[in-house]
Amino acid sequence: MRRVLSPVNRCVLQVAKRFVDGNNLQEGMLNRVEAVIRAFDPLLTGCPMPTATPTRFRPNAGAVAADQIHMRTPAPPKLIAWSGRYSVGISRIDTQHQRLVDLINELHAAMLAGEGDSALAKILDGLAGYAVSHFATEETLMKKFGYPGYEQHKAEHDKLAAQVKLLIEKSRAHPTALTPEVMTFLQRWLVGHIINLDKKYAAHLNAAGVT
Repeated sequence: MRRVLSPVNRCVLQVAKRFVDGNNLQEGMLNRVEAVIRAFDPLLTGCPMPTATPTRFRPNAGAVAADQIHMRTPAPPKLIAWSGRYSVGISRIDTQHQRLVDLINELHAAMLAGEGDSALAKILDGLAGYAVSHFATEETLMKKFGYPGYEQHKAEHDKLAAQVKLLIEKSRAHPTALTPEVMTFLQRWLVGHIINLDKKYAAHLNAAGVT
């Protein structure tokens, strides 16, 4: 019977296929393996792994039959799980924030799966482009309704856009620049920005009847 690999081993195997060439280990492999271990850490340190469950016998399978054991392989935990506490009470902004969360999770999953540099770059470019569009939407609303903290908020947008642009440039020059630390930066950036800044202008817009 073919042995079923554990979820962690499956992800590590995918990384190995991408980064191992004969006896040569390509640069960046250890970063990807570390990312896999971190992603599965909650499962390895407390949460029970799924148990194998036998399939039912099929009546017409023959006189001699054997159960085949299947194991459900859970997807790696999302880097960011959308929560109601991130809502700013403005539907179009919440929708855009959720899309940014999806893009960051997509980039994280692609990195864990050991996808090629071009695939990662495409997702990162999409994330950067969407972030700029989202910032423009927020800034338009803040100006329209006279938010007093507009200039400070826009300066923060400009700073974040520059950081993401620099990240893209680094990832193109050095594909291994997409490390777990980078993903942590994106996670903290989005969550922190929403909670610490966006909720401030949202309260002003909510008071003006924007929902």
